[in-house]
Amino acid sequence: MRVAEWTIVAALLLAASPASAFCRTTTCQPWTCTPNEECALCVDGGAPLYWKSRCVSFAVTYSGPQSGQLNAQDARALIAGAFVKWMSVDCRGDSPSLAVLDLGTVVCDQTGYDRDAPNINLWTFRDSSWAHQGRGRMLALTTVTYDAPTGEILDADVEINSFEHAMTMGDDEVVADLDSIVTHEAGHFLGLSHSCDPSATMFPAYTMGTTQMRALAPDDADAICSTFPPGIKKVCEPQPRGGLPECALDPSADDDMTEAGCSHSPSRRAPWSWTALVPLVALLRWLGRRRREAS
Repeated sequence: MRVAEWTIVAALLLAASPASAFCRTTTCQPWTCTPNEECALCVDGGAPLYWKSRCVSFAVTYSGPQSGQLNAQDARALIAGAFVKWMSVDCRGDSPSLAVLDLGTVVCDQTGYDRDAPNINLWTFRDSSWAHQGRGRMLALTTVTYDAPTGEILDADVEINSFEHAMTMGDDEVVADLDSIVTHEAGHFLGLSHSCDPSATMFPAYTMGTTQMRALAPDDADAICSTFPPGIKKVCEPQPRGGLPECALDPSADDDMTEAGCSHSPSRRAPWSWTALVPLVALLRWLGRRRREAS
């Protein structure tokens, strides 16, 4: 198994707008991938990542943001709404063949996948620290654990960088628009990579103070309809592999529960991870080519 981490970066990048610019995340490793000729953010080769069950679930950290920037319940509603956007796309008169269920709030805050223990697909806010690379630039990080030979997604966790960035909701005094960020990360959760279309929600850059990434673009719709084509029966298995960990069971019953109650930890059988090397390297190559063409 492999762990792949994909990020949204707070930087303004310019790009052309191909007719179909979306990318699927694949099992292709950084040293074997070849950038796609039409969109260098896409790579050729590898199996596309997918959810085997047509009904997946997520939960949001029970405590919610600690900094007072956001209300935990409002943030959870925003995340659920982001999935509704993706699942409500019109695929020529039908909807994508996937259902996403909200399991509620939990006290778990550890990300990762353990094949020998219960797991949960977690959304959590990092208010006290941000330990990942790209400090100051990274708004959120989605970690997807998948089966390397097949591309089947086993677990997906999303961390919001509320430690370094002021996350805001609503239309007034927008800083880092949480709706835009979680809609982008929900795309990664569902197996999508970045897009070369600058109007797409899955474009790999966010401009602070803007809200346009809240709404899915036609390229995003093409991506989700291609990934989960309509007409396939939705077999519901909402609980993650191995069932739910203790930290996800009725958090209101025990306010003293701590991280020790959560079974989540990176799998010992998959101890390493890699961070968006393929799309970022491809993006640099593509930008370099664009600069040469411009000059």
